[in-house]
Amino acid sequence: MEGAYYAVVREFLQRELRGRRVGTVWLGPGDSVCLEFGRRVLVLSASPGDPGVELLEGRPAGGPAPVWGDHLPGAVLTGIGQAGLDRVLRFDFRPASPYLKSGIAVVFEPAGRNANVILMRAIDMRILACLRTVTSRQSRLRRIAPGEIYSGPPPSGFPPSEWAGEECGAALAAATTPQELVRLLEGVGPATASAMAEEAGLSGRTLRDVALSLSGAVERQEFQPWMSAFGPMPVRLGRGADVAAVLSPGKPEEEAARRSVTLEARLEHQIELLERKFRRVAEARAQAVPGETYRRWGDLLLAHSAGIPRGATSVDLPDWDGGTVTIPLKPSRGPVENAGRYFRKARNSSLELDGMARLEAGLGERLAALRVMQDTVRAGGTIDEGAISPEMRRRPGAGEVTGPLVRELFEGWRCWIGRNAKENDWVTFRHARRGDIWLHARGASGAHVILRGDGRQENPPGAVLDQAAALAAKHSRNTSAIVPVDYTRVQHVRKPRGSRPGEVVYTGEKTIFVRLGPRRNPGGFFRDPGAV
Repeated sequence: MEGAYYAVVREFLQRELRGRRVGTVWLGPGDSVCLEFGRRVLVLSASPGDPGVELLEGRPAGGPAPVWGDHLPGAVLTGIGQAGLDRVLRFDFRPASPYLKSGIAVVFEPAGRNANVILMRAIDMRILACLRTVTSRQSRLRRIAPGEIYSGPPPSGFPPSEWAGEECGAALAAATTPQELVRLLEGVGPATASAMAEEAGLSGRTLRDVALSLSGAVERQEFQPWMSAFGPMPVRLGRGADVAAVLSPGKPEEEAARRSVTLEARLEHQIELLERKFRRVAEARAQAVPGETYRRWGDLLLAHSAGIPRGATSVDLPDWDGGTVTIPLKPSRGPVENAGRYFRKARNSSLELDGMARLEAGLGERLAALRVMQDTVRAGGTIDEGAISPEMRRRPGAGEVTGPLVRELFEGWRCWIGRNAKENDWVTFRHARRGDIWLHARGASGAHVILRGDGRQENPPGAVLDQAAALAAKHSRNTSAIVPVDYTRVQHVRKPRGSRPGEVVYTGEKTIFVRLGPRRNPGGFFRDPGAV
């Protein structure tokens, strides 16, 4: 859930809970704070993998909250605010005791792996308690710890009040991709940006016009909660359906209608992604150089090696059939070394072409299956929703053995996750390509996670890298609340001679610290495939 939709959540909570008195307060599962309002419980979850807000009728399990329980019970919720359009909600309370001059505030920051819930005095913003301590070593911008003065996260872009200004307007007019909107607009993440781009394509409006209509609706609080193909939106953006309620389920018939429209939108989006990949694979296969050509180039270089100088970038040589062939060369290598390089390419070329042919056939089958599902949904039938997510159910040459998981991330990026030691070897050394990113929980057995670039030249966005690190942390045997996840390019990962399946060494790594909380089950490193 992104900042734009938290505006809807804030308005809903304000309507439901304002003026209500807090009962019991406790710390719930998965780094969450639970506040009881009569028969309803407000759960503020700061779990890095899945932060969010829930308003429940039942009472979730949990333990005591020493400092929180000293200040909040009996306090009255006086208002809920949001910092611009960012993912920061502030809950203001009037204390129960008339002798306490200062009010109490709870700040909820559901910002991915940096999610936090903070209790502070309203008069001087002095922090009383927090779920996650942030030191100066972890952040150069601010410190979050009891006793410190609270300062909010830095702005993530232009606030909605400035979207109509000259500076932001010029940048919006020049924007052409969702990624530019994420960097430009406060509270707009990958899901909202993708929905805005889709809305611009469907309606014929510019991205600037779509952004201004969104900011106007937020400013006037004219919300139309909408479930798009990318996630919940505050207003209608792209394909999707109305959300009957924000934090509670709707009527069965409303849910069925909404799910049908949303399924159709998800299927359309998945088909578009697979069609683009199918075209890329087909083009790469058509442009690939056959192994016979590489082998002929190697033979010609050896036959004419005496007359080829070192340092040349290409050479024209007479072919065996009487013609002339131009052969590219690496200038740092001699003719014999270049010939050896082409012989190695010849050996690998047939494997690569076979792999691309299998991939192209698999994508074709997947597209055909998705189109059948699309026709079924349009006709009012039911389908298995789990089949929409593209999972590779078998590996090339592995018979009926289940293959690694595939997880769709932001902006069309994907992760491949090994389920066991043999699959870890497969995803790292057979499936991954040079330039892909390899992730693994440091110092613990677990899944090898491959973040596929699929031909992209740019580095993955930070949100995508965070998602991949969370997957590696969840699918590991590390039982700590904070899991260090190393990542590096796949070419820096190698298998020592004589090592067992799944064992590797790597260099050039960087580390992301993923906070998972107490919900984890250390019984095995592959658990709950739908959790992320």
